[in-house]
Amino acid sequence: WPRRLLHDPWWATAEAPLPHMSPLPLDEVWVDLQVVDPGEWPVLAGLESLRSLLDQRYEERRWQTEPLALVLERISGVAAFIGPPGSGKTTLLKWIARRLIQEPDSRYLLPLFVPLRRYVLWRRNGGEAGLLRFALQECGVRQPEQRSLWIQILNELAGTWRERVLVLLDGWDEVPVEERESLLQELRDLAYGFSVLVTSRPAAFPARLAASRVYEVSDLAPDSTDALIRRWFRSAGDLGQAEALLRHLDRYPDLRRLARNPFLLTLLCGIGRESQRREGLDLPATRAALYEQTIRLIYVHHDERYPEVPLGSDRQRQIERLALWLLDEAPGAPRFVFGPEDVVASGGEPDLLPRYLKPSRLLGQ
Repeated sequence: WPRRLLHDPWWATAEAPLPHMSPLPLDEVWVDLQVVDPGEWPVLAGLESLRSLLDQRYEERRWQTEPLALVLERISGVAAFIGPPGSGKTTLLKWIARRLIQEPDSRYLLPLFVPLRRYVLWRRNGGEAGLLRFALQECGVRQPEQRSLWIQILNELAGTWRERVLVLLDGWDEVPVEERESLLQELRDLAYGFSVLVTSRPAAFPARLAASRVYEVSDLAPDSTDALIRRWFRSAGDLGQAEALLRHLDRYPDLRRLARNPFLLTLLCGIGRESQRREGLDLPATRAALYEQTIRLIYVHHDERYPEVPLGSDRQRQIERLALWLLDEAPGAPRFVFGPEDVVASGGEPDLLPRYLKPSRLLGQ
């Protein structure tokens, strides 16, 4: 497990959001944390109050940033990292797990990682329930005898030695709504024995979780934005293009604000590089143009790679209809996880998901 954390490509790099991009070394990624005062959390009436509080603290510049090492030292029971799409929550958990392995004198002896959506799907398909069991499976512990020994060891560490094991639970917002109640109870039970860190988008964060501390993943600072642009283009072998993108951001202040989101920033880098290689592709000046060109590049890449199943205009309209349905019309909307039944319910053809969407880069799987 430590070797996987340090050397496996999924753990060692930050995933590129477009097929044309090269991944960045994870150890070069740094994300500051914006802290919601724990004293304010218990009095929040609901999810909208949480969102309003974060917006107010940001507008009034009343936030406090803390080094990640200090944040980890202060975790007790359940803590949460919340942030919008693309803010780097999953990447941050990967970075934490690797850091704990690289620093043997840290508070935690063992980081365990559970992608919650994958756990729920595994449980649905007949897998044995239990977050710890699934975490061990993710570590590579698959033999029943070996897993039983690990469960015994972890049970002995629980409680008195709870501060030595950190369980990282990624993507609460990706858990289907109908599964959240049972998973919430599992999470509470887990927190009796171990320190737990869970990530979520703000709109989906469960107020009843009663996290002892809630941290918001902040945007990149301006100097971090510039450094990441130069690092990305250096790894792509085109450092001169970095300066062109920086000048473009200076001309469009609204776009520079968008670039403080790590995901959107890497999209800009990728589009900047592709604009030198493809006619008719320019650097975007607005959010809408950024999204439009991103989707265009994904369609082009799909058709180049899978010429036998091109995403023609009819398929594109079905995909757009599905996206709108998941965002606004589906039960429990907005929805971030869907299946074949949702494609049909939105008016799409049954083969849209297995034949067209799954091979493309339009989905995170």
